[in-house]
Amino acid sequence: MTHPGWTAVIWDLDGTIVDSGAEITQRFTRTLEILGWPVPAPEVLASLIGPPVATGFIEVLGMPAELAAEGQRVMRSLVDLAHIAETSTPFSGVLELMAEIHAAGVPQSVASSKGQQLVDAIADHLGLLPLLGACVGADEAVGRATKESVIAEALAQLTAQGADLSRTVMVGDRVHDIIGAAAHGIPTVLVAWGYDHVEDDTAGAIAHAETAQELRELLLGRPVPTGV
Repeated sequence: MTHPGWTAVIWDLDGTIVDSGAEITQRFTRTLEILGWPVPAPEVLASLIGPPVATGFIEVLGMPAELAAEGQRVMRSLVDLAHIAETSTPFSGVLELMAEIHAAGVPQSVASSKGQQLVDAIADHLGLLPLLGACVGADEAVGRATKESVIAEALAQLTAQGADLSRTVMVGDRVHDIIGAAAHGIPTVLVAWGYDHVEDDTAGAIAHAETAQELRELLLGRPVPTGV
């Protein structure tokens, strides 16, 4: 088996590895009801999946910052770690691909805007931890709230383990993944099964994968795209 020379793979979680859309939108809906804020159409709720919660409230729903912060606190109060882990369904073929990448000796990390406890619970439930050099989520207590900062921590942990990060690639489904990775000079492969398909927003991706098999070819079976 040949691979295109990627030395490390950073994975987004929601919309990339797991389909957690139903659980997240239900929690957003309940939060908005508690806040007394209008619940938007399903497609608008779906656009809240992925970015930091407060960012979504402010940028998508137009909430004032103070109310968005309260919304974030309410969202956290509704968290049921076991339920969320159990209802986070892996997308077809992705876990198998991650196992194959691990077997090929390529270091991997999860870098998610989801809270650290949630990321840990889902990764543990899916049996991902043995495949990962780092498993990183947001943690505002240490100032890790943006996608850029989450990726920074993942890179720091991989570096501490001696990983070669010279040709690292991000795998995600949102423009936030592209922007966060680009801040570290990392290109992004975007998957089509996630929650963001606006071409103008995702034009910065170096490639798009429609299926896990296409993603496998991009990560393990094709030359690195020219200019990366």
